[in-house]
Formats: sequence, C-alpha cells, structure tokens
Amino acid sequence: MDFVIRRAYKYRIYPTKAQISNPENQFSMCRHLYNRSLAERTDAYEKDGTAISYHQQQNSLPELKKKRPWYNPDLKEAPSESVIQEGSIHVEIVS
Repeated sequence: MDFVIRRAYKYRIYPTKAQISNPENQFSMCRHLYNRSLAERTDAYEKDGTAISYHQQQNSLPELKKKRPWYNPDLKEAPSESVIQEGSIHVEIVS
C-alpha cells in the first residue's frame, strides 16, 4: 500500500511602495482607456448609428498618447504598451 504525502505551502509577500505603484498605474491606464473606448463607441452609435471597430480605435492611439503623456511607455515599464492595447481589445470583446 502506497502512501502519498501532500503538503501545502503559503507564501506572503510584502511589496515595497514602488512595487505596488507600478501595477496600480498600469491598471489605472487600462481602466481609463477601456472607459474612454467604450464611451467613444457608445457616443458614435447614439449619434450616427455607426460602429467603431477595434482597428479604428487602435489607429487613434498614437494621437491619444500625444495628448496624454502618461500613456507613453517608459523603458522601465515595458508592459504599459501591451496594457494600452489590452484595453482596446477588451472593449472589442465586450461590444
């Protein structure tokens, strides 16, 4: 008869303020972009009855990054570019 011993481990992490700040900033950017993209689609549909595609919104991102400098990815924060694109993709999926 074989006995199997199973163990569970719990780890707690205590991130520094700088480590907490980076994901919070990325979530904030994603949330802002998602809400902006959704509002843009809703407004276009209510005004004209037209639908805005993912590609149209994706093409408007360079202009948005010029208006809002916090969307420009810093070299230390490489994922921020993908966070910006993820926000647009999620709007496409939900719409």
